[in-house]
Amino acid sequence: MAKSKKKSHGFQNALLFVMTATLGAVGVFLYLIERQKEKAGEKSGEKSMSLARKPVQAITIKPKKKVEMAAPALTLSLSAEPKKFVRRQEGMIRAKTQPGAACVIMAKYSTKRAPTTLSSDPVKADENGIVEWRWEIGTGGSFVEVTVEASREGDIPVSASLKTDIVD
Repeated sequence: MAKSKKKSHGFQNALLFVMTATLGAVGVFLYLIERQKEKAGEKSGEKSMSLARKPVQAITIKPKKKVEMAAPALTLSLSAEPKKFVRRQEGMIRAKTQPGAACVIMAKYSTKRAPTTLSSDPVKADENGIVEWRWEIGTGGSFVEVTVEASREGDIPVSASLKTDIVD
């Protein structure tokens, strides 16, 4: 009977070994199939619904200084006198900005031509922040579109536009 127990015990050990090896092989086989599915899904742009958790990596960067964006310090507004320009008469564009700002004017009539008597040289705003441009209004066109750009060292440049009708 002792011999029978040894045989039985040896048989159980062998059976246990075969079962463990088979389950291990099945596990490896299933793992390889899952990897192939994931790779195929990556190539086709699909996401695999794997039960295994993927490792997560995160990087946190903390700034040393707090950086704030300041609003532009320059402001700019335009007005025309008279409200409607009259052909062959003087018209004026007035800009209001910060004192000392350099201002440049660009103007085009509806005919796409620029006024010939209007200087495009930079003009500095006076102590009240005022700049004025005067010129004789031409004979062609139904309106003039004016753009003024203002800039000052250390500030973000700004621009403003104004469209003024021209009447007879």
